[in-house]
Amino acid sequence: MSNHISDAYYHVRAKEYLMEKYHITTSQFESIDWQASKRSMANMHPTKCQWIAKYVSHFLPIGVNMVRRTQWSENYCPRCKQCDETHTHLFHCQHPQSQLLFRKALDDISDWLTSQSTPDSLILELLGLITEWRQYGKIVTPHALFSPPIRAQLQLGWSHVMKGRLSVEFAAFMQEYYDKRKIKKSGNKWTSGIITKMWTHLYWPQWTNRNEFVHKLNVEAIQSCRREEMESEVQKLYCSEKQINMLQKDQHLLSTSLDSLLELPDAQLQAWVNQFEVAVLERNRIFLPENELSSTHLRQWLLSSSSKIHSKRRVRPYSRYRKISPLVRELRKRSTRFKR
Repeated sequence: MSNHISDAYYHVRAKEYLMEKYHITTSQFESIDWQASKRSMANMHPTKCQWIAKYVSHFLPIGVNMVRRTQWSENYCPRCKQCDETHTHLFHCQHPQSQLLFRKALDDISDWLTSQSTPDSLILELLGLITEWRQYGKIVTPHALFSPPIRAQLQLGWSHVMKGRLSVEFAAFMQEYYDKRKIKKSGNKWTSGIITKMWTHLYWPQWTNRNEFVHKLNVEAIQSCRREEMESEVQKLYCSEKQINMLQKDQHLLSTSLDSLLELPDAQLQAWVNQFEVAVLERNRIFLPENELSSTHLRQWLLSSSSKIHSKRRVRPYSRYRKISPLVRELRKRSTRFKR
């Protein structure tokens, strides 16, 4: 009973919020199959459900949101480099990889529709309108040329299809089609299934592919920063006084010019730095004065031993038999005496 009361209360509040946020009229709200969206999300992984909720409510970490949150300085698309990356652009991006994923998604959806005994005319209309919406951002074909569920969806707004809000006419149309041909399938399951297919095949691959570009740019930025740090270290070592009195077997490290060294790959440059530091240590063992060398070794030994002592130090566990002062012991005796 309490669940029915809470559902009725929050249904009214959610309806008012959605109608105000997305500018939906009462007739449009009643014509949306909300139960189909609910069923499709119930059969999906919780991670994808969270992503869908963010996508529908425009809370994804997309370019415009990242700039608004002061996380990025620019809001361009990481794939096609177009300005103002919005949630709509995620589906309309014309990058070659995005187009390849879109064509693959259409093939998968077409195969699923065929397996669900969908009328061929409805398959052609759905796939054609999805392609038209991606290319132009709107539907330019006259509405009178389509079947009744498609016309009802166009009156509602084709942008709602991208968010899993299908018209109730789809379930009724498919159920009538199945009943006429005595096919043991459900129109409600067909509606929730097509919503799931669009979310998992049209939008989710686009999002993961877009994130690959974002993280690739971050990795390249980190690698360039490490490269700059390594080049500055090489310049400091090459031009420092540490190269004086270098041993004969290590003179080859200085035979290459600095410009040639800086052109080496990262792995070879790091290997040169390691060899140079080893050569400096061997040079110091021979040419440093004995007192300076001994003080250096003593300092290193003290540091290493102190670190070992600190690492082995253990906190003594609490003991009820720890030592107490005579005054505290006498006060405890008197308190017990008064209690008796």
